[in-house]
Amino acid sequence: MCEAGDRADARSSPGESVTADTALLALIEHIYDAASDERLWPSVMEQVAAVMESHAVTFSLLRDAEKPRFSAFAALEYDPRMHAGYVESRTLADSALHFLTAHPQPASGHELQSPGERDPRRHASYDWHWRYSATWHHLAGMTSPAPGFQSGIILHRGRERGDYNSTLTGRFAVILRHIERALEIGFRLGSLAHLERATMELLDRNPQAVFLFDDHGHFTVGNRAAEELIAGADGVGIDDCRLTLHRRPDNNRLQDLIASVLSNELDPTTTRGGLLAAPRPSGKRSYSLLVSPLAPLAFSLGAPRFAGCVVIADPELRPLASDQHLGALYGLTAAEARLAVRIVAGETLRAAATQLGITYATARTTLACIFRKTGTRRQSELVAMILGALPLLTPTATDTGGVNMPPHSGITSP
Repeated sequence: MCEAGDRADARSSPGESVTADTALLALIEHIYDAASDERLWPSVMEQVAAVMESHAVTFSLLRDAEKPRFSAFAALEYDPRMHAGYVESRTLADSALHFLTAHPQPASGHELQSPGERDPRRHASYDWHWRYSATWHHLAGMTSPAPGFQSGIILHRGRERGDYNSTLTGRFAVILRHIERALEIGFRLGSLAHLERATMELLDRNPQAVFLFDDHGHFTVGNRAAEELIAGADGVGIDDCRLTLHRRPDNNRLQDLIASVLSNELDPTTTRGGLLAAPRPSGKRSYSLLVSPLAPLAFSLGAPRFAGCVVIADPELRPLASDQHLGALYGLTAAEARLAVRIVAGETLRAAATQLGITYATARTTLACIFRKTGTRRQSELVAMILGALPLLTPTATDTGGVNMPPHSGITSP
């Protein structure tokens, strides 16, 4: 069968060869499109089936030799009912997939021909293919796009088309190499996306305002606290993508600190960036600013290229302590936790009792219980201990039951 196919390929006209090459190049381009958009993999598999002169392709992802994770199944010239039946009930039972699970090493071009009618190796999956799909020949390949992961690709071909000849197996090896490379890129992009998401969530949960500036001193990214600080219009603003302060001497000092971060002419031992206190037009306590460089990266590609950050602390904002958190940390009852929250917020014991609707005597008794459970003796000691123990992150919707807003990643001039 293979020899007949080889002779047929040898007699192919130059026009047919050009057409095949054009289809292969289009497929390779689409494979790399899928690297950045995994929703395209099903359509990639349809092109693979066409280029490989197959009826269908099964594309699966395996991790640490566990059961195959079905990812995509593309079928050409099949009854839609057969397609649905395979996806719903036969995918994980496919003997070709079990072959890939048992042979996780990267390889290409395994010809998996179905056994005969009386062959003792007969598998239920082959019976299903014989009755419903007329698929009798399979070509399987395995790639390893990331540590602990294997990607299996199986081509399905009907009996009337025969075995896969040497031209097709060679073509499959080329396609498989590009799929492996595209999957490697996809894994890296996906990992970076997860890391970016986690980083932005952590930034947004930081109660201090964090501004990132690029190698031109432009501020384009900030956390939620930074956006709220700008919206408050109390001495900090963005003008032409640059962070500014209300008072000219303070603003000049800020720009000098940012310039020191960006300067390439300073001695390596010179400290870059620094600290600054900035009074506010409202008369509230001054902001504390930290200007600091970020470690440079070796990559020349990428925009924006962040060079440093400005962190602004507002002394008017106290760390938020919730009664749920204090109850979980110290085993406080609901009443004890509510009183502790108000003490940490700066209220006197008498004021807290009034706000909670309890008597001063009850508040004193409750406070004594709090002291005993936390191992403290005075209110100042209690406040210092709780503030030191609280995570320096604002709660999420899971923590508080509130609405979890999506991360912010852009700051624009007003």
